[in-house]
Amino acid sequence: QDKGFKTLFDSERMSGQIIDKITKGIEESAIFLACITRSYVDKVAQEENPNDNVKLEFNHARRMRKAPCMLAIVMEEDMTDTAVWNGSVGATLGDYLYVKLIEDSREEAFEQSVQEIAGEVEKRLANVLPNELQGAACAISSGLASPTPTDISAAPTEPGSPQTPQSPVVGMHVD
Repeated sequence: QDKGFKTLFDSERMSGQIIDKITKGIEESAIFLACITRSYVDKVAQEENPNDNVKLEFNHARRMRKAPCMLAIVMEEDMTDTAVWNGSVGATLGDYLYVKLIEDSREEAFEQSVQEIAGEVEKRLANVLPNELQGAACAISSGLASPTPTDISAAPTEPGSPQTPQSPVVGMHVD
């Protein structure tokens, strides 16, 4: 938020119809941040409870945002090897760049990671409009209704145009 992005964390400001709020947040976002921990990957991969909120959230983000509009934030040192990302998380994000945000008592290391996350989000935002146009073309050619573009689509798209840092970003948190 300090970097000018509107964020939604599923562990903040969520009460009532949580699934509805999570899915709405994903659908209204341009970029989806997945905070990678062992617990998170295991919850997404598990089959015992297909209605687990974490599993539903990741799978909905995967359907709605696709991997290029998702960013993995690795929160635990033992999760820096993407080969241990089993299930949907590994299949979806394992071949993409991730950012490490592992607990570090040094403030400058934390700030550097936050800057790297903001930079990666900005790179992905620059590709949102082309991704939406591609999705709309696919939907039209398959006879499906065209997807509703996100607010970022109204942003200037000419080279050198300012970015719109108020674009929604969904962040995920697993306790």
